[in-house]
Amino acid sequence: MSIFTPAKNKEKYFSDIEQKAKERFMPVFEKGLANSDFLVGNQLSRADVHLLEATLMLQELFPTILSTFPKIQAFQGRMKALTRISKFLQPGSARKAPPDEAYVKTVKEVLSHHFK
Repeated sequence: MSIFTPAKNKEKYFSDIEQKAKERFMPVFEKGLANSDFLVGNQLSRADVHLLEATLMLQELFPTILSTFPKIQAFQGRMKALTRISKFLQPGSARKAPPDEAYVKTVKEVLSHHFK
């Protein structure tokens, strides 16, 4: 997702993201979690961490996006309960906040000075 998308295009951009997530990607992960607690085999893998990260980012944009995906909700709950992940998700951890308008402004200023 590009935080640099012009404001006039953001609504359509976010709508497209939500639609693709709900119709194409989340059903695949929901099915993949149907018979296992993890995506690959019976133990935690990098794929699980990436799915957790993706679902958390989607929820930041679309708070109810997981409402029709109970397996992903349960997966997310299990992942958040893991000690290291739980600690990482706490306020004040090394987890970076989603980029905001101030971040975009700073990046644009730095790039404009660098590429004159």
